[in-house]
Amino acid sequence: MLPTKSYCMRVFTPYYYFIVIARHCMLWMAALALIACQSREAIDERLLRSTAEQVIIPAHQQFKQSALTLKLHSQTFCQQATDQHWQMLRQQWLSTMLDWQSVKLIAFGPATAGNQHWKVQFWPDKHNLIRKKVHALLNSQQALTVERLQQASVVVQGLSALEFLLFDNNDGKLRNYQPQIAQATRRCQLLQSIASHTEQVATALLQSWSVDGENYLATFTQPGENNNEFPDHNAAIATLVEALVSSVEQAKRDQLATPLGISPKGGKLIQRQPRPFLAQAWRSKTSLQLLRAHLQAARQLFHGGAISDVQRFGIEHYLAKHVPSSTLADTVTRQFTIIDDQLSRLDTTLADVKGDPQLAKQLTDTYHQIAILEELLKHDLPKALGVSLGFNSNDGD
Repeated sequence: MLPTKSYCMRVFTPYYYFIVIARHCMLWMAALALIACQSREAIDERLLRSTAEQVIIPAHQQFKQSALTLKLHSQTFCQQATDQHWQMLRQQWLSTMLDWQSVKLIAFGPATAGNQHWKVQFWPDKHNLIRKKVHALLNSQQALTVERLQQASVVVQGLSALEFLLFDNNDGKLRNYQPQIAQATRRCQLLQSIASHTEQVATALLQSWSVDGENYLATFTQPGENNNEFPDHNAAIATLVEALVSSVEQAKRDQLATPLGISPKGGKLIQRQPRPFLAQAWRSKTSLQLLRAHLQAARQLFHGGAISDVQRFGIEHYLAKHVPSSTLADTVTRQFTIIDDQLSRLDTTLADVKGDPQLAKQLTDTYHQIAILEELLKHDLPKALGVSLGFNSNDGD
């Protein structure tokens, strides 16, 4: 005889409720996981888009405008080579070079196509190629046009070559541009062509990121299966962290260690003779000023924009969301501040390091502080964010 309906309910009801409750729990957990996944993805997207819109694109816009002003100043000077126009041109070169520090941090995407960064700045120049190549152009019979520059070596195409023409002890003198000087006309032609070419490169870099241009903004901010460069958000975030780490590594190694004669070996620092001629922009005596600007740009990248901007959402905010209990962001910020304070107190040039032991000591201390910052960004930050950097450092440490 089959059991009655009431018997079935009496026997199977507890088991039935268990199944229902378990099923609801599983659905609830899946929903929570989906929400968490969506929340993490939203934070990832916010970091990439905010960094692009508040750091990367504004830096490119500023550099493009600065390069345009440099071109106009070069034209004005060559129309009337007065001391006033000469000083304005030299000052604008420095302004453009300072703005370039923020752009050259973004060493991925459009910057990697066709040696764009080398076209703007050829450095380090270990064999004084700038002097040789510039003199070769001036002494040639070829027209010194932008088109000719585009076919020439990157050595003579950008701000480094302009520095030689504006600041070199022999070639960077106002007298070289006076009408009675044999090569004055060709020097001005080259001056204007290099400034125009630099403005073209700056414009092209901005266009590559712009929505109405090649729209690399979409590539960077919309990772996914169909994105050949960034198949997921982790890849894009890792690239951003790599750019930050590389910028600090360059500051430590190329902008300080090499000209100071510092070489890491076997976990120790070997102090050799300083080589200030290998410093960035040594002819204009602005190496330390540019070093400070370079690190300030790196700090802006970490913060996601102007420090006072409440709308910013940079790596430091992403870290706080990802690991709420972490104090790493504060530690990194404090280290940036220590370095900036040290550099702000140096009213001198890196070229003076040979005859100034006190300056050498101060700069060596700054080197150590940058090394601490590098360690935080290169090892602690990727670990905290759960990303793997896709390059091997070649700094020798």
